[in-house]
Amino acid sequence: MKKYMLLLFVFVVFVGVCLVFSGCATQQEAAKEEVSAPEEKPAPESAPEPAPKEEPKEEPAEEKDIEIVQRIDSDGDGVSDDADRCDNSPAGAVVDEYGCPKDSDNDGVYDGLDMCPGTGSGVKVDVNGCPAAGPSGKVGRYKVVLEFDSDSASVRTGYYNMYKEQLTKIREKNPSLEVLRVEVYGHSDSTGTERYNMELSERRARSVSRFITTRFGVDQKLVETRAYGEMKPVASNRSSSGRQKNRRVEVYLTVKNLDF
Repeated sequence: MKKYMLLLFVFVVFVGVCLVFSGCATQQEAAKEEVSAPEEKPAPESAPEPAPKEEPKEEPAEEKDIEIVQRIDSDGDGVSDDADRCDNSPAGAVVDEYGCPKDSDNDGVYDGLDMCPGTGSGVKVDVNGCPAAGPSGKVGRYKVVLEFDSDSASVRTGYYNMYKEQLTKIREKNPSLEVLRVEVYGHSDSTGTERYNMELSERRARSVSRFITTRFGVDQKLVETRAYGEMKPVASNRSSSGRQKNRRVEVYLTVKNLDF
């Protein structure tokens, strides 16, 4: 029995010793591992990346209503009507800032239309602004013919514009023109009776007389009328074209200071 107890004791001691050595070996190996393991250095902290710059946002342009104003220049002088104090400036005339024609030499002819700028003070000028020649004193007698429709004493409307234009040009070229006498002779074709044609030609003469005095301002005292009926034809009454020429009024103007 003692033998067995001794063996058991020896076995327990042996196991205890082994356990002790085994623990020590484990501790030594752990210590070696701690020594041999390289020390891990913490990774250097990288500098924070700079935040991206925010591009300045362009604010949308403010939308504005554009008002388009159309300037009207009725007389074409370069100054709009709302600022033009002289709204009927003649074409070609030089105007000031207010749209009024300039007349630098004060001769009555606007700059831009004045062919003789710088005319001396008090000098009489013609329509072109150049010194005017004195009246010629020449006297002349000139003939104008107006034709009529069949059995009519009414002056055709086209005659007024035609003769007004001609008379205006004559007066511009001859500012000293003087009317001395106007003779108005009425005629007719041979259609109808002689008595009727005489009355018709007289009405035509009076119609032209009124036309001259009211439209062109000729003094009635200077106008003389006569009626000839069908007595003085200028063409054959056998054709319509001939009769048209005979239905007429002849006007004879005696004027002074007329130079063509």
